[in-house]
Amino acid sequence: VCSSDLNKSYIIAGGLGGIGLEMVDWMIGRYARNIVLTSLSGVTTAYQECYIRLWRNKKAVVVVLKLDASIMENAAVIVQEAKRLGPVGGFFNLAFQRNFGSIGELTADGFQTMLNPKIGLSRNFDLLTRQSCPELDHFVVFSSIASGMGIDGSSSYGMANCAMESLCERRVADGLPGKAILWGPIGNVGQWQDFYNTEYNRQSFRGFGIQIGRAHV
Repeated sequence: VCSSDLNKSYIIAGGLGGIGLEMVDWMIGRYARNIVLTSLSGVTTAYQECYIRLWRNKKAVVVVLKLDASIMENAAVIVQEAKRLGPVGGFFNLAFQRNFGSIGELTADGFQTMLNPKIGLSRNFDLLTRQSCPELDHFVVFSSIASGMGIDGSSSYGMANCAMESLCERRVADGLPGKAILWGPIGNVGQWQDFYNTEYNRQSFRGFGIQIGRAHV
């Protein structure tokens, strides 16, 4: 993202979470001016409202769409809204639905709950941006170290992330932008904050020698 991209728009799925807010703030600080955020719950906290007000005061156009982008029709609406603001320059998938459990606790519905915001959503935007976003510079998915080494009770989460990474590999092979970032646990913001705050998971992470990061983009 740079000053030459002022006219482009950026889609951030899951952009109202703790990590999403930090990333969007970083992008706007680097001249992104047309932002489309998607979220299943929409704006629910004063903290989110404060960020959005701050960005708009900086002359950024920020649109929040409360849509499930794992449904193709909704994803198409999101792309059209972004194109209304400017050529789509980037797609970022930060979406996440928590559904952890041991093998004996897993169900088909539970698996689908985890897969939808990861691979379902990413697949929709892969297809749509191939068809109608020729100026796309960035196709980025936020994955996890769970896809490679596993974390207790997270088989569906690991599978969903693996699938996203494979999608990015296919895009790169096709000459298209595609990048998967495999995050470790982040200790002070985002969905992992609550999950990590149990002694069981502290010991699980430390057993792999993982250090807990801090979200300063």
